Amino acid sequence: MSKKENLKMEISNLSAENSFLREINRELEHQLKDLQENVEIANGEEVREVLRTCGQITVEGVQASAQYQDIVGILLRNGYEVELAPVRNGTKLKITIKESEDCFNE
Repeated sequence: MSKKENLKMEISNLSAENSFLREINRELEHQLKDLQENVEIANGEEVREVLRTCGQITVEGVQASAQYQDIVGILLRNGYEVELAPVRNGTKLKITIKESEDCFNE
């Protein structure tokens, strides 16, 4: 094979590889765009949840007390959403108070 034929063959191989890499690049650009859109949506939802949070209360001695039930009842009657989470092996209860979805959407 002559040097000229060798160069043509190498150029052809490099052109094919270049086309293949360009196609992969286009596909990755589309995936990146989709990921960025999903991140924006997720960040929007996370920020929205943070903005809905009004405060937190930690109640001690939950096992022997029902005072948290009164607090939760009052909050629910006043249109708030309440999340309960046990803390320190169930000896404390964290109450997270949030504006209701309905109030937040208005």
